[in-house]
Amino acid sequence: MTALSLEQRQKKIDIFRYGVGATLTLYLAATFGGFLGYLIPVMTIPLLAAKKELSIAGGILFVLVIALAVLCADLILILFGESLLMLIPALFLAIFHIFYTRSKFITPELKALLLICVMMIPNIGVKSEFLAKEISLSLIVVAIQSVIAVWVMYFLFPAKAEPTKKSSQPVQDLRNVQKDFREALTKTLVLLPLLLLFYFKNLTGSLLLLIYVGLLAMQTGFGEGFAKGKPLILGNLAGGILAILCYELLSVVPHQLFYVLLLLLISLFIGSNLFSSSPIAPLYGMAFSTFLLIIGSTTSGGDTDAETKVWVRVTQVMMAVIYIAFTFGLIDKLRKETREK
Repeated sequence: MTALSLEQRQKKIDIFRYGVGATLTLYLAATFGGFLGYLIPVMTIPLLAAKKELSIAGGILFVLVIALAVLCADLILILFGESLLMLIPALFLAIFHIFYTRSKFITPELKALLLICVMMIPNIGVKSEFLAKEISLSLIVVAIQSVIAVWVMYFLFPAKAEPTKKSSQPVQDLRNVQKDFREALTKTLVLLPLLLLFYFKNLTGSLLLLIYVGLLAMQTGFGEGFAKGKPLILGNLAGGILAILCYELLSVVPHQLFYVLLLLLISLFIGSNLFSSSPIAPLYGMAFSTFLLIIGSTTSGGDTDAETKVWVRVTQVMMAVIYIAFTFGLIDKLRKETREK
């Protein structure tokens, strides 16, 4: 068997692992996932797309980091939840630290989950302590379920064994440190108004918005201004439209078998394009993250007004995307004007 045919075979395995994993986790989230179960596919998919098997130690570390983030968020709530003047600075510092931290153990996907923990638990806990406790426990349970799902998928569809390469990381110079500090500070300042809106408007029913902002913060194009933010808008808009079309089809044919087959078809289509060499391949990943979050949160609730919620959630997602792209575009324009002066 030639090297090309082996590569094509491995690509098919990667696509099937991605497609089957997404379908399985989304179906389990809709049937047995429980509270915040729709986060299972959202946590699982980036690990399946990595094309590198998650080790036992890596899986345990993943869960421990999530548990630590939950603990830190609970401590912020306990220590500063009584006073908004203390809570907002504490959240600001926690979010800034997540953006600023650079570590080989903290991937962008894991950072997104850390942001979700820090943003959700204190903001919800101020309004409902019981709901905050439920969210804290659910996030840890979902992390464990996601790791198990990833292990199962890599066992069924193994990844290509890559030789370990030793790379010496150069010491980060002062200019890069200053740039990282500035970018982390800017991103934190942009997210802060959304947290204040969530707090003052008592939007405890819009958990999806905070979850999505956390995921959005780690997508390519976040903080890149108008021009580079266009793929961010297009990718997430495509995911929202796909979620609407999928739900409308499920409304016409409300059967579990059709649901599974439809999810498998969509997942394999996304996977085949995501693992391609196309320059727009990352857009499929963005679209799929949005699709999973919207369709997962809708089908796992069992609500009678689910159709209305699909449209509401797509609207919320797009408003968040447009706000992020517009704000960073404005900041980028002001920076250029300042440099010219």
